[in-house]
Amino acid sequence: MLQGRDIYVFTSANAPAGRRRVVESQGVRVIEAGEAGVEGARLREALISCGFKSAYMIAGPEVHRTLIEADSLDQLFLSTRFTLLGSEKSHGFCEGELSLPHNLQLQALYLDEEGEQLFSRYILEKS
Repeated sequence: MLQGRDIYVFTSANAPAGRRRVVESQGVRVIEAGEAGVEGARLREALISCGFKSAYMIAGPEVHRTLIEADSLDQLFLSTRFTLLGSEKSHGFCEGELSLPHNLQLQALYLDEEGEQLFSRYILEKS
């Protein structure tokens, strides 16, 4: 627990056992959600079996693609900080190919002028 909150880590079946034990010894619940890598559908099933009705995730472009490809995202919340990055190591929102395009239907948009951020909420739809 961190500040009274339960922490879950979702990983694959082939994750290193030693690292898993270290994380679990810190009170983190480790759950397998795939064989070679985390699978979007299995992640969603695991969250539901843990009693979650919604989940907040901070994730990178590979996780976004995994969840979108498995139809495991209903809504998407994006926080955008206005800084341009330009390098070979900078990534976009989604990394890798999607088998089908997904439309993002904008539901809300808020500009935090003081914090210089844009907050948006979308519903995902297959094309």
